[in-house]
Amino acid sequence: MSNSSSLANTFLRVSTILLLAALLYGCKPSSNGEPAGTGTPSPQVFSGKLNVILQDHKFNPSRLTIRAGSTIIWINRDPVFYTIVSDTGVFRSGLLSVGQLFSFTFDNPGEYSYYCQDNGGPGGEGMSGVIVVVP
Repeated sequence: MSNSSSLANTFLRVSTILLLAALLYGCKPSSNGEPAGTGTPSPQVFSGKLNVILQDHKFNPSRLTIRAGSTIIWINRDPVFYTIVSDTGVFRSGLLSVGQLFSFTFDNPGEYSYYCQDNGGPGGEGMSGVIVVVP
């Protein structure tokens, strides 16, 4: 085998491996002409009825992006009382004991910050969360 033929085979093998790795790891060129992987990734947008679990003095997930008209259902999984209070007064639950839930339907786009009255505070202090509502 000639030296140039061996070099061509090596190049072909390396190219194939790189192509397979790119396909395997989701590498693709961007549509805006920028290199892939730059910029801020878009959050996943959910719709319908979604649960937020109150456990270990946390909201899980603490941030959700949803479509307008979706309902969030907060469920207390701890043997302590929690509350859900909107920073702006749009919604407020009573005390939730273990197993109890509170729901709210978000009809208007915007960002809704909230917290637990006893374990957090407005502006993202302590036990807090954010619901982002998109059209």
